[in-house]
Amino acid sequence: MSDTRLAEAMEAAARSVRHGVNNQMMVLLGNLDLLANKAEDGSPAARQIGRAREAADRMAGLLGAYLALPRDAGVAKVRPRAALAALLPLLESAAGRGVSLEGSPEGVVAWPRPELPLALLGWAMEAEAARAAGAVVPGLVLHVAGGNQGLSLAPEPPPRDGAAFATAATAAGGAWDGTTLRLPGA
Repeated sequence: MSDTRLAEAMEAAARSVRHGVNNQMMVLLGNLDLLANKAEDGSPAARQIGRAREAADRMAGLLGAYLALPRDAGVAKVRPRAALAALLPLLESAAGRGVSLEGSPEGVVAWPRPELPLALLGWAMEAEAARAAGAVVPGLVLHVAGGNQGLSLAPEPPPRDGAAFATAATAAGGAWDGTTLRLPGA
């Protein structure tokens, strides 16, 4: 099977699984909500239902992020903060710890799929392996190019003058505006 056909088959399977996961999560979360309404506030049952609801919410985020990886290749126009927030559960799972975002870029940027999500996932997996070996792990900075042109990746700390990112962004038809989203290291 060619790489193209394999990618198409993976996307078709992921679409089907996404649909099934969404349906099953609606059933699970709806039933947990019904049980929560019947449980006495502060009771052990209410606490257990609350923990189950939180776990189901985390599972939905993790599965959603994972199943979004094989989406159609290409460049999508996205709001970077929302796209990264949707990817966080998968990054946290791969990194073995919490990951946070800093900064609030406005507008829409070019988001290369699947390259950018896979690069971020690779960073999280490498960070976990390095951390397990006792290394200090640098963070990762996403620089948002001005003019809604795109994103670039670099290890922390970012360059003081941003020259490398200005050059990369200019080559993409924009200019780095200094806005960053940060995935902190350890």
